[in-house]
Amino acid sequence: PSLLNDFFRRWLRGSMDQLEIEDRMRDLNIQIPLPYWVTVLHLRNDPSQKASIADWEPELLLYGCDNIVQEVFASYCPVLTFRTEDSALAMISEVLPRERWEELARDLVSPIESHLLVKVELVQRKGERLTDFPEVVEQAMLEYRAHQRYSDMVIEAIRLIDKLWGDGGFSLQAAADALYVTPQYLSRVFHQETGDTFGSYL
Repeated sequence: PSLLNDFFRRWLRGSMDQLEIEDRMRDLNIQIPLPYWVTVLHLRNDPSQKASIADWEPELLLYGCDNIVQEVFASYCPVLTFRTEDSALAMISEVLPRERWEELARDLVSPIESHLLVKVELVQRKGERLTDFPEVVEQAMLEYRAHQRYSDMVIEAIRLIDKLWGDGGFSLQAAADALYVTPQYLSRVFHQETGDTFGSYL
């Protein structure tokens, strides 16, 4: 695992050229399917539990998550896991049909939440080429960091922007309508949490 972590971190930092990446993948027997999903596991405190993430030794918490990931994915498809420099658990897998993925996600989230007493959210991005891998991981990590900093409403607003930014009809009003809040309220909270106005972010 430490060799895998080191390899992926160096790749993401851009400290290896393509030839070295391919050599290391061969040495470590790493096979990434095309296309692929990068899924980052985000843990939050469960308000219904007395336990807190802060009660855990971080390495032990990630180790427990990793074991569950390996066990659950074994019934669906091969998976590669590594720890990012943000101490998040990232997973690389083939792209599954949406219904199959939703089934897998339920099978994954349920035991983590019940055994580790935390809430789980999965942040996912799709990659088409290996050369895009660092960018795909960075996109997933941006949303992961948003989960750490922002309220659920702002996270949903960011998801809408990511999905609909090219739609000429998309606006603050449209986002507010989708989130069942007033545009003024969404605008104020968005600016407070992100430091950007909704319009400038869009």
